[in-house]
Amino acid sequence: MPAVMDPKASLPAGEPLTLSVARSNAPFSRAALGLPEVRQEPDVLKPLRPKKEPPPVADQVDQAQILNDHPAGGPPGAPPPPTAPPPVAPLPHAPPPFASFRGGVDNGTTIPPDTAGAVGPAHVFNPLNNNVWIFDRAGNQVAPVVSLNAFWRGLGIQGNTFDPRAIFDPYARRYIFVTMADADSPTSSLLVAASLTDDPTQGWVSHAIRVDDAAQGVVWFDFPSVGFTSDKITIQVNLFTRNGSQFAGSTVYAIDKNSLYNSPHQALVQRFTLANQGATHVPAVTYDPNFADQFLLARWSGNIQNQGYLVCYRLSGNVATGNATLARVGFISTAQNWASFPPGDIAPQVGTNDRLSVGDDRLLTVCYRGGKLYACHAIMLPTANPTRSAVQWFEIDTSTWNVLTVDRIDDASGNAFYSAPSLAVNSEGQVMIGHAQFASTIHGSGAFTLRAGSAAAPGPTIFAPGLNTYKKPAVFGGTSNRWGDYSHTQVDPNDQDFWTVQQFADDPADTWGTMWTTVTPQPAAVVPAPTTDV
Repeated sequence: MPAVMDPKASLPAGEPLTLSVARSNAPFSRAALGLPEVRQEPDVLKPLRPKKEPPPVADQVDQAQILNDHPAGGPPGAPPPPTAPPPVAPLPHAPPPFASFRGGVDNGTTIPPDTAGAVGPAHVFNPLNNNVWIFDRAGNQVAPVVSLNAFWRGLGIQGNTFDPRAIFDPYARRYIFVTMADADSPTSSLLVAASLTDDPTQGWVSHAIRVDDAAQGVVWFDFPSVGFTSDKITIQVNLFTRNGSQFAGSTVYAIDKNSLYNSPHQALVQRFTLANQGATHVPAVTYDPNFADQFLLARWSGNIQNQGYLVCYRLSGNVATGNATLARVGFISTAQNWASFPPGDIAPQVGTNDRLSVGDDRLLTVCYRGGKLYACHAIMLPTANPTRSAVQWFEIDTSTWNVLTVDRIDDASGNAFYSAPSLAVNSEGQVMIGHAQFASTIHGSGAFTLRAGSAAAPGPTIFAPGLNTYKKPAVFGGTSNRWGDYSHTQVDPNDQDFWTVQQFADDPADTWGTMWTTVTPQPAAVVPAPTTDV
């Protein structure tokens, strides 16, 4: 039976936790850097996790908690709005300059790659479901490759690890890395690591947070999302029942940043377990060094009486003293609607009738910057009978809760499909979305779309063109031809340029690769002030 979503459900108080046993977790050593590759263990097949119940979708909303008076695009019953505002500046004639290099690659042990990474001032950290790579910013490998399992061996993790996510904290100059361990097991754990400096080839400190059956139920952890503020690192995980994998809720872990970063690294944590509130409550990466509150956004429903809804939460207070609180700010409506799930694998590829998975409509990236929240996800269209996937992103003013932008990367003809998006915003307010792109005329590819102020690029730019057909064998379990499940896009530490890492169909057939690119957007247009003759 699908989980119920209650728009008036009460939220829990935060339970204080102290992660007192910090482990050194540094599988990389300077002495070994001259070696092209060092593996800590043989390649081992990692079967897919148990088939899970899809995340729930709400069928009701509390009108008293809707934050914006009129949904983006106009009041209910208004004509459908355009999916992007009309440009007020000339469209660029060519994509912005970009430079690309290969990231981590398939070794036949896992699907999907779970395309993750983070970029610092000198390094590109690239953890995937199979292995962890570290490059310099030109794409040269600068550390031994280790398996994802081996990275976490310092915590005594003996089972399989999965779902890596990584971000770079530009203010403390640290990499933050989280991973899941031991699906469908009493030892299911959230693994958390922070680099000791801005050099990921050096030391890390890490913790394992095991599932607490008494507080969370007989569940296991899946699909982490991670964000930060000036004083918090916030991680959300979805909960599924053991021996059945029915959706069972969500847990938010708020970590006091200084207690994790600084010796003795005994991280102070508050845990908030949410029931009847849906799944994948994504914490924002917060580009404001003085803003301590943590916003979290989630998809509430793509279609309640022909409107779509997001739900917003705010985590306030001091985790270090155990006084942080989680509140539901309210619901954000938009006149656009969409379907949450596709009818199976629907994305086409050239050279084969095998279709590719496009995922679902859970939010995948949230960013807070300049008083605005930005978020993106994949959606299925048309709403009533979906046959294609698109990418949708939002710009929301948190002072008024007006939705300033609802934009879509979509091909209404159904020739091109888009999925697995991630998003970043630079100091100029320019937005870049990295995403997958599919069509019957290409192999599965990685692309980006740049929105510079009010002028949009002429269309997605494919920087990681697919090279062959893609169909993973049944040895991994399941029936879906998995892609993604996600990607990573971020602003460079210079706060101007962008980076994204995307999956593409590699050569030989039925293998995946990942590709990084750095994009230098055109400067934001400056409108000259009007002059008056005297």
